[in-house]
Amino acid sequence: MKAMILAAGEGTRLKPLTDYFPKPLVPIMNKPVMAHVLSWLLENEIQDIVINTHYLADQIESYFGDGSRFNVKIRYSREEKLLGTAGGVKKVSSLFQETFLVIGADDLSDVNLKKLVESHKSAKAVASIGLKEVEKTEQYGIVAADKTGKILEFQEKPESDKAISQMANTGIYVFEPEIFNFIPPNELFDFGRQVFPLLLERKAAFYGFPVEGYWCDIGSLEEYKESHWNILKRGCKIKPEAQEISPGLWIEEKAEIHPEAVLRPPCYIGKGTVIEQGAVLNGLVAAGRNVRIKKNSCLNQAILWDGVVVPAGTTLQNDIVTG
Repeated sequence: MKAMILAAGEGTRLKPLTDYFPKPLVPIMNKPVMAHVLSWLLENEIQDIVINTHYLADQIESYFGDGSRFNVKIRYSREEKLLGTAGGVKKVSSLFQETFLVIGADDLSDVNLKKLVESHKSAKAVASIGLKEVEKTEQYGIVAADKTGKILEFQEKPESDKAISQMANTGIYVFEPEIFNFIPPNELFDFGRQVFPLLLERKAAFYGFPVEGYWCDIGSLEEYKESHWNILKRGCKIKPEAQEISPGLWIEEKAEIHPEAVLRPPCYIGKGTVIEQGAVLNGLVAAGRNVRIKKNSCLNQAILWDGVVVPAGTTLQNDIVTG
């Protein structure tokens, strides 16, 4: 089975993190978010992957290459101009001759994709969406479905008091090749705003199925932080890739921690990071590689990218520091 990862967008809601850095490469626990997506696909036995690129495309394509480093096969579709979520998939329609998946490059998840595909096929659907219950509907496409899962109504990012349900479109899609009949070629076209309403209008076999497990769309700074806290607090199956030297304390090799520094879990410390005397990490701290946290600093809920230097005596509270 093949999958397409949507990676062409500019990551506007993650600015300023994405001013000079494409969203697929934004680190989650010292690993690019799209590398987590590739691991997730691989766990679900999906290795043949197409990725569309546009914004800072060279950085993405250079980092991930042909996918062999991640045990997958990657092909790229570079868009000279943005074609939208659906238009980008239409551009490579010749590569999808049977059931396929479409997901976002920023979908951090451990959802069982095999189960979603099984539900899709059992319903004989043309299109299926993975659904999750949310509190804030303004950030998502919202779905109302009948008992079989057939979608009755679709709203794109409604205000909470006008939402038809609390079930959100996760951006995890299963499609049959017939979906391309609903997408015009070489046009800016979006699944949520145009394709899904068209499916309803034409009474197509369009379904939504609740998915179990963790899912977070890394679309905002708050969601970016929450994804780290959830991993550190073991709120999902995604695990830090470092040795857990004591409960909730993950430290990569060659980190140097002064005996008089205080680390309160959960914390993740990257390779080559130095934590000086008197520094206090009060939990929910993710430090990248080659970070230096100087004397008597105090960190509470902080994300530090590679190479960051925290000056002596600094206090950080619920902060992201990129450089």
